[in-house]
Amino acid sequence: MEKNTTSLIYRIFAALLSIVLLVLSGFAAYQIVTLNVLPSKLLLPVILMIVILNAILILLINFATHAIWTKVISVILVILVGCTMGFGNVYLYDDNDGLCYEWSNRFGHNCVR
Repeated sequence: MEKNTTSLIYRIFAALLSIVLLVLSGFAAYQIVTLNVLPSKLLLPVILMIVILNAILILLINFATHAIWTKVISVILVILVGCTMGFGNVYLYDDNDGLCYEWSNRFGHNCVR
């Protein structure tokens, strides 16, 4: 009975982490597209890398973990990637005006908002 309870708790925790990771990756892709930070040749590959990395981590945390050490490693990886995306999103969101100012001064075009 105790093993089923811990497995259920882990499944709920993994599902919550997966949802948070999906939201953070979607917001990161949105920030990258709307801020025009990357040239058009790099935009699609970077967004695909974010999507593929998150898909691998979500599949790993939800379906490929059976032993306790793989669960711990996958949770740590998801938390690290999630924190990195979260802090990156906050930095991009807070520094939007600074990026627009730099781009307009260097290249002579205005940012799209």
